[in-house]
Amino acid sequence: MLKQARHVQHIGLAIALASACGSARAQLFSNESANPGTPALALVNQTGNNTPAPGSSQWSEVASVNALLGNSLAGVACHADQSDVSGGVRLADDFTVPTGQTWRLTGMQLFAYQPGALSAPVSGATLRIWNGVPGEAGSSVVFGDTSTNRLNNVAAMDAYRVFTTTVGPAIMSPDTSRRLYAVTLNTNLTLGPGTYWLDWQLSNSSGNPPLFVVPVTLSGTRTLPGWNAKLFADGAWTPVNDTGKPEGATDAAQDIAFVLLGSPGAECDSIDFNRNDVYPEDQDVIDFFQVLAGGACPYADPCDIDFNNNDVYPEDQDVIDFFNTLAGGVCG
Repeated sequence: MLKQARHVQHIGLAIALASACGSARAQLFSNESANPGTPALALVNQTGNNTPAPGSSQWSEVASVNALLGNSLAGVACHADQSDVSGGVRLADDFTVPTGQTWRLTGMQLFAYQPGALSAPVSGATLRIWNGVPGEAGSSVVFGDTSTNRLNNVAAMDAYRVFTTTVGPAIMSPDTSRRLYAVTLNTNLTLGPGTYWLDWQLSNSSGNPPLFVVPVTLSGTRTLPGWNAKLFADGAWTPVNDTGKPEGATDAAQDIAFVLLGSPGAECDSIDFNRNDVYPEDQDVIDFFQVLAGGACPYADPCDIDFNNNDVYPEDQDVIDFFNTLAGGVCG
């Protein structure tokens, strides 16, 4: 059996955070950050009004455009609430797997806080991944549910979330009451090219105190085109907007800071294995297994039995991915 030569794009990955060890847990994508290893939290050593962070810590300050206009939202709620018949609040945001790639996702990280918490405030997390906008016609869940606890790790960061220190009329002094925690969730799937939505909820074992995650924070920026995070409460999904500061500012759409963990790969081969432009069909299955067993290739070019393009062949995973794709699922 011959393996066609391939050119695979290699993406440089930054050193993993302490809670994400090994290549399988390396940072693959950071929402609205050019560096996969750097979350979009705008971490700085001193605030806009020049207040230094204590010790070796850093501030994540709510963004402002100038001294007259800024955001007002330090975090977005996403916590379970057993006293609420609707089950609390969920959050969702999207990401895109580029054309020609697959992403093997092993986890994701959120950056959360609970006001006044002295220890890790998160004890559970649920996650769904959709192939379209959550709740809209034509969208479906490709991974996860609202009951399985996907929490892997909660790691305290040497960073604190603070409100803007430059936009009035009322300016709050920065303090250390909102310590940030890197919250890692487990995933186990491979996604082909396209746009997907993450939909999550965090929980706390000490009752129903609120939990917040940090929206994307970029210096000098209230919002950008394409920011479209959504919040689920009272049975409906609605956009996440920042009402801004001072009063009367225009609402600004928000995104959520998150990091995807995993590794990139090449896209799976076409399900039309025999290249006769008829698919899906039984003959593709017959020809696939014939070549896998060492039989003749059904077309002139050398046959490629490495269906998932992971440079390991022959292997059981190629068969699994072939049938998963044949059934309309994602590769991996």
